[in-house]
Amino acid sequence: QVGVVWFCAPSSRSMAPREFALRHPPTLASVTVHVPAAGRKVFILASFLVLHAVAFKACVDTSGHAYEVAVDKRRRINRDHIRNGTKPEDIPPQDPLPSTWAPNSWAGAALFASLSLHALFYLLCHWKVSFKVATLFSPANRVHRGCYLQVNPPPHRGRAALVPVWQSESSIRLAFIFQRQRYEYWEPEGDEEVGDVRLVACPVEERLAKYLRSTGIKTEDVEELKDHFGDNRLQVEMPSFIQCYKEQLVTPLVMFQVFVALLWAADDFVQYTLMQLLFILFFESTSVFQRLRTMKMLNNMGTKPYGIKVFRDSEWTEVSTADLVPGDLVELTVTPPPLATPNAPPADGAASEGAGGADSKVPSTAEEAQQQAQIAPDIVPCDCIIVRGEAIVSEASLTGESAPQMKDALPNESRALELQGADRVHSLFSGTRLLRAAESTRREVGDVSACTAVPPTPEGGCLCYVVRTGFASSQGELLQMIEFSQERVSGDSKEVMLALLVLLGFALVAAGYVLKVGLEKGEKTPHELLIKCIIILTAVVPRQLPMQMAIAVNTALMALLRVGVYCTEPFRVPLAGKLTHCLFDKTGTLTTDTLVPVGIVNNTPKEPLGPEGFPAQREVWCASPDAALVLATCHSLVAVDGKLSGDPIEVAALEGACWCYDADSETARPAEATALATISEGPGDAEVPAVASTRSPVESARITQRFHFASQLQRMAVIAEVKLSEGESPDDTCSMGRSGRYCLVKGSPEAVGSLLAPDSAPPWYDRAHRQLAESGLRVLALARRWLGETTADSEEPKFAREDVECQLAFVGFIAFECKSRADSGLVIGALSESGHKVSMLTGDSPLTALHVARACGIVHSERPGLLLEAAAIAGSAADALAEAEWVVATGERRGERFPLSSQVSKLAESFALMVTGDALD
Repeated sequence: QVGVVWFCAPSSRSMAPREFALRHPPTLASVTVHVPAAGRKVFILASFLVLHAVAFKACVDTSGHAYEVAVDKRRRINRDHIRNGTKPEDIPPQDPLPSTWAPNSWAGAALFASLSLHALFYLLCHWKVSFKVATLFSPANRVHRGCYLQVNPPPHRGRAALVPVWQSESSIRLAFIFQRQRYEYWEPEGDEEVGDVRLVACPVEERLAKYLRSTGIKTEDVEELKDHFGDNRLQVEMPSFIQCYKEQLVTPLVMFQVFVALLWAADDFVQYTLMQLLFILFFESTSVFQRLRTMKMLNNMGTKPYGIKVFRDSEWTEVSTADLVPGDLVELTVTPPPLATPNAPPADGAASEGAGGADSKVPSTAEEAQQQAQIAPDIVPCDCIIVRGEAIVSEASLTGESAPQMKDALPNESRALELQGADRVHSLFSGTRLLRAAESTRREVGDVSACTAVPPTPEGGCLCYVVRTGFASSQGELLQMIEFSQERVSGDSKEVMLALLVLLGFALVAAGYVLKVGLEKGEKTPHELLIKCIIILTAVVPRQLPMQMAIAVNTALMALLRVGVYCTEPFRVPLAGKLTHCLFDKTGTLTTDTLVPVGIVNNTPKEPLGPEGFPAQREVWCASPDAALVLATCHSLVAVDGKLSGDPIEVAALEGACWCYDADSETARPAEATALATISEGPGDAEVPAVASTRSPVESARITQRFHFASQLQRMAVIAEVKLSEGESPDDTCSMGRSGRYCLVKGSPEAVGSLLAPDSAPPWYDRAHRQLAESGLRVLALARRWLGETTADSEEPKFAREDVECQLAFVGFIAFECKSRADSGLVIGALSESGHKVSMLTGDSPLTALHVARACGIVHSERPGLLLEAAAIAGSAADALAEAEWVVATGERRGERFPLSSQVSKLAESFALMVTGDALD
């Protein structure tokens, strides 16, 4: 959904031009067009000059009046003392006389007010972009070079800005930069009256054939592309301490405190004022140091440029990663290339002899050593698509998942690229760490090899097509979000403003009373009375508020730091006190991230039924040959430094099934009895029975095609060539009668159950996986399908996913257990006692999540689970209509239903509520 607001162009009959708003992408809240109003600036400046001149003339005309008033007051007091016979030692000290040129109090107050209003006007233009636009700019009815755009971001995504419009030399369109992102203005088309602002589009939605048939770009086009997309650098400009300090000191609260301090200084509290100013300067400097540390951290997060092979002008050459542009064909490899230095002389290719050959790579200075330490050639420098080859990457820096991800080449399909969707398994993202990359010569796409005009990569790495660079890349968007979320947030603005208004009312009454009574008594000069009245009004905001806030925030930061929590936005700490709900992930947060296979339910003809109505749960090493084959082959495990890595579930399943997997040949085999001890280094391996390797008639299974796990499908599948052992016939526990190609599938019981062949699912299918899930286990369904004999053709056939993931044969369930953390109950209990509402968000089964929620104390252990699910209702049309309803999922009342219109608060008093994404959709 695009957040677009339409405004018609102002008509000529309008008395004044209306605010002209442009259509904009969802990343922006609003965009309006303005031009500088020179007339307004002259009028405002002239108005202030007139005010200053009038007030200054009044001061000149009444010069010495304050001195005369003070002298008359002193004489009157002295006469009273003489008349009353007061002894000299009993006469109290009198206030010092003002300067002989001091003006009348009201004239001085007028000059002070005019100067204060002028300074306030300047500061408001600095604080509020909307105020600056309203006073110094006028709306425009069209976008042209030299105008300005007021750009407002969404809430909590930075401040609004007034940006100039300039013309891009590459696209010949008007453009501007906001929050390090480049936008372009597109003129209205057809009957449209309003143009729109668009983010400079990177080639991320082209047809797949364009990427697969690319031949690179020409060197002569690089500068134009860099002008259009910008450099591939993630560099935040570091301001100096003085610049940050000046910006910090002109914040509203600090300026208010300085104003109050000057008032106290005018009331002869000079020492107090100096101490207060000193404390303000000191505590504000701590915020400046924190900001500089944050910006330095952002710069350290960005990848430093290094040399990379790129295919330009029909040949491989080396350039700096900072010079990459969308459309480049690059080679990604884990071999550290040398740093690309601009204007560096070409290497002569001569090999150095002896130890001196390494002298050029040894840093001669500490600065060079630090520069080389910051270079990470195994970090992906941009967002790109693998068009030839395969890679293994760690996306922990972007997703937080430590398991390596397998990436393969882009398929040749007639559709557009889905970078964050179906093609994520073919994409490499900026900032992720490359663990392995290779150019596979056997990887063909359709009838035409990918990028046939491009020769093999020089160092055997994978061939990639660059799609996004700089701050448009995934890492750039992350840095941009961190940098521009540094907006001051207040969680109690309404309450504070209401309290200040109440206090201001009392202060106005008190100031009026002091002024009235003081003038009547005549004991104080008007000058002194005005200062007292202004101090009363400013006392609405405590003078120590900035210091108190800084001390409170710094104390909270130190307390968080002691428990290992690093806060990048200190000013959001007060907002944490307004939090009412806490939502937790399950795996790795409330529970440990170690999954242990605890059992398997085989679906074999002679498997006896247990008392629960389905086959008894057995040890994983007792899995039937069919189930063991699915566990050992249907996965995306990779070898990193000689050790298998990947999804913890897949690693645990392979170990539990007692199979071995060779990642290089992508072949799985039952483990030999002597090799069982080396399958894994996890706990409990010594207790795996050696007989598990002799039960399977399968000799080997080689993966030929992989359909990666898709969250929307809730399953994964592979095509494998299965070879049975010669001379052995399968027993009753194995339904595979011959070698050949098999489709092996695993996934959620609900997803796999819909793909099973008729009569393949046993009567106990639903009852078994629900009961296992209720006991807190993570359950996966296993299925397979025979696709035919293996042919001797050199080219392996390619299958479509929808053609093979059907008519499956169910072979069993596997259950995993993930223990709850020891301190989860304590944390949940502390939050509940403090009045916070605690909930869980997880991608696991609702029943499994319910068990963990009960164990951690999120819900009461005796409350049955109530699940919101979509109920299909047959209509007159071919398509079925669906509406959601509440269904009791556990306990004696299982199956009882409640309409969606039921009051959720009442249901929550008796049930543990569970909601799935399908029901919400």
